[in-house]
Amino acid sequence: MMSTEAYEFLLLRIMKTNTHTFNLLLQPFGGRLPSTKMKFMAMMAHVRRLGHITEHHPGNLATALAG
Repeated sequence: MMSTEAYEFLLLRIMKTNTHTFNLLLQPFGGRLPSTKMKFMAMMAHVRRLGHITEHHPGNLATALAG
């Protein structure tokens, strides 16, 4: 059986998380994968927010910032 951190790492790999985003997601946890369910849920909420910012739909935040 794998540890919680191993499953989290596997999930981030499946999501094809790049190095920059990976570091950004782990920053609140001191560069480590979340060690509790609460921290994992916080990280996943951050993943969803980043996805909404960067999704490729006209009028989204990333498009507005790009000008």
